[in-house]
Amino acid sequence: MNVKTRESLIRGNPISHGIAIGNLALFTHDNGAIPQRDVPLSEVPHELDRYDEALKNTKKDLQRLKEQLESDRSQEAAAILETHLQLLDDPILVTEIKDNIVKTKKNADYVFQCFLLQYQKKFNEIKDLFFRERGCDLLDISRRVLGHLRGAERSSLALMPPNTIVFSHEVAASDVAEVDLQNICAIISDTGGNTSHAAIVAKAKGIPYVANVSYELIESALNTEVIVDAQAGDIILFPSKKTLSKFHRARKQIYATFQELEKICPLKAETYDGYKMGLVANIEMVNEIELLHQYGVAGVGLFRSEYIFLSKQKFPTEEEQFDIYSRIVSEMRGLPIVIRTFDIGGDKLTIEQQATHKGNPYLGCRAIRFLLREPDIFRAQIRAILRASEKGNVSIMFPMISDLSELIEAKELIAEVQNELSHSGKTIEKKVRIGCMIEVPSAAMIADLLAKECDFIAIGTNDLVQYLLAVDRSNQAVNKLYNPMHPALIRMLKLVVGQASQYGVPVSVCGEIAGDPRFTPLLIGLGINELSVSLRNLPLIKKVIRHTSVVRCHELVEEVQSLSTPGEIQDLLNQEFQSTFPEEYHHIALT
Repeated sequence: MNVKTRESLIRGNPISHGIAIGNLALFTHDNGAIPQRDVPLSEVPHELDRYDEALKNTKKDLQRLKEQLESDRSQEAAAILETHLQLLDDPILVTEIKDNIVKTKKNADYVFQCFLLQYQKKFNEIKDLFFRERGCDLLDISRRVLGHLRGAERSSLALMPPNTIVFSHEVAASDVAEVDLQNICAIISDTGGNTSHAAIVAKAKGIPYVANVSYELIESALNTEVIVDAQAGDIILFPSKKTLSKFHRARKQIYATFQELEKICPLKAETYDGYKMGLVANIEMVNEIELLHQYGVAGVGLFRSEYIFLSKQKFPTEEEQFDIYSRIVSEMRGLPIVIRTFDIGGDKLTIEQQATHKGNPYLGCRAIRFLLREPDIFRAQIRAILRASEKGNVSIMFPMISDLSELIEAKELIAEVQNELSHSGKTIEKKVRIGCMIEVPSAAMIADLLAKECDFIAIGTNDLVQYLLAVDRSNQAVNKLYNPMHPALIRMLKLVVGQASQYGVPVSVCGEIAGDPRFTPLLIGLGINELSVSLRNLPLIKKVIRHTSVVRCHELVEEVQSLSTPGEIQDLLNQEFQSTFPEEYHHIALT
């Protein structure tokens, strides 16, 4: 094998942001074969006791990790391990395994490994990313049980040496929960997505994490120093001294820059010539609201409601949702919050959808299509949101609208539920703003028709770019073609704003470009009324707004419209940003 020692860059999918420099190590679970052993009838009770003890010890492991996460105020991550604890009471893991031990009269660890291999094969045959990630939950638990049965020391990320960057083909949630931040500085994996349980735990713990990186591409760099730039999703192998020095500086600069940026949080988001720009937050976890208030944010432009049950095995009931929404709305302290109804599908599917899921989830029964086909699920969520609306300033937003009829049908359901709640004596907010997301080209082309039926419109550029350019950015073969600086997207944004403005309907952007400071002047110039960004990007975007003028923003739009390629647009936006801000801001922007 030819070993490459020249600096090279591998691009994956950024899951949890940050920059890390460390030694690359491979992490694998011990899947060695266990010999089968015939068990005399008189010893079967002993094997059953061994299995019960393994389940008991596994519960202790998970309970300890859960309590650690709770002490760190990572409630969503802790909820995932609570689900794992519940799975340990599943009849498959309890009754079925015990029955097989009795039936086969084989040693418990052999019987259990047969079960594990059987289910691992099933999950590996599932093409959909979400299902494979959810399969990780069961396999994660099973590995722990098997480790206790074997009595051998189990592979654990807690045992990795200091300054390690870990590569694993798949990463489970409890693996990440065990990470000692003094030892592991980043995680890379072959599989995984933004909604995986491992991703949620990594974000909660602040561990840089990049997924969708093939082992074959980085194998030659094992046991050498590598760089993980989880801002951009880049892995740099065999970095030169110059590159190492650059990223050491960048890591320090990013920390210092964000410390400096936090000073402008109390200031208004307006250009220096007085144009007021809406700036709100995207959130997916309840514990983010505390940081939102620290940053002085004006509200939440996108609450991804599906995250409240991605750590569960089924849809939450109306009462479970009402409790969560009520807590969130109350903690907003009167600030506005836009709750997006469940965006199920694509990389966000539930266990309950496995039976009916077919084909490409991004092009199938996703989001509003799924909800309209499952009126009981949709109705329960709308009832819960409307009941919680009495506690604050709540708006409802529908995802993945592709046709006017979908929006009208969804609005009709809201009207029905409002009448039901009123007649049953429930107190609700009489006027709840209703909006829709534009994430597919068909919706952009009929933005004027949708605007007539909406109080606001939000453009989800992440999906819009994928559908517009026919590029799946999780596909390593084509993800380089995913480019939000494509002229087609710029033209589509201008089209949507123009059509919505005819009816006085405000337009926001809540995709990744809203948090990219290079885009900020361009979006202002295009007439976007509000930017909804992740909390970590809010201070920087506010600074960019305050250091530009609306006149210059309009000039920039004209310059961009004269260009023909994504590369030309990228060069112009980079140049504009670099000419305005000092070097310490450049790495943050250019990722």
